[in-house]
Amino acid sequence: EQIKEKKVTLVAITPQSEDNNKELELSHKLNFDVLTDQNHILAKQLGISFQLPNYVVDTYEKLGISLSDYNKNDHNELPIPAVYIIDTDHTITYQFVDSNYMHRVNIQDLIDQL
Repeated sequence: EQIKEKKVTLVAITPQSEDNNKELELSHKLNFDVLTDQNHILAKQLGISFQLPNYVVDTYEKLGISLSDYNKNDHNELPIPAVYIIDTDHTITYQFVDSNYMHRVNIQDLIDQL
């Protein structure tokens, strides 16, 4: 609600297929769009795409997670979690990028930047 009050648009972008993103939106009742970055084109442009080592892919598979099924490709790439605020003139005015996926943006700090 605080984001809506700022009159901004929130969008999530994932490497997952459009079908998987739609399922995500419905199952979690999201009130924002989840878009697909097919083949990591945007993530590569932003410098946040990385190749998973084979042992990690094997571990994912053992856990029942098939990135090739989710992403509809065999690249075994993931994006580093990142948050950007982009102004109406397409300028990035704020970014939070951390290769440690356990570190996430502080929501209040983000809202304060809007």
